[in-house]
Amino acid sequence: PCTLTANATTDLGDLVLRTPSALTCTVTLADRPAPGGTVVCTRPDGTWIDTLTIANGVASHRALPPGRLRLHASFQGHVQMHELELASGATAEVTLVLQRPFRATVTLLDPRHLPRTELGATAHAERADGHTLGHFGIVDLPGPPRLFVDLVAE
Repeated sequence: PCTLTANATTDLGDLVLRTPSALTCTVTLADRPAPGGTVVCTRPDGTWIDTLTIANGVASHRALPPGRLRLHASFQGHVQMHELELASGATAEVTLVLQRPFRATVTLLDPRHLPRTELGATAHAERADGHTLGHFGIVDLPGPPRLFVDLVAE
């Protein structure tokens, strides 16, 4: 801990920044470049980093923070998810093939009858090898609190 006082100069040490990473996503739908859509970039814990726009089958970013990154691409009801490690200063190239997802509807039965805004429930899906497939929150629709878990076949 450091205590700062008025009119004093304090040396906080060296601040070392890592070189940003770059990412290029080639996104296809039915064997053609996806004409639009988005690629949402998050950390594996769901923390949002940025949203990239797909144009003519390509979405890119030139200054992403290095580390584990989860991608969720979507266009007109088709999706694809991918997770990768971005090395500092490197450019990663990923191909995402959009597919129609399979949906699992999870209905929450809460004996306390809390409003959905207070439940804060999420579903985390991953493969047997621990690879994250997605985080899913409560959908805001009439009826009991529900989660829609949309996953593509592998």
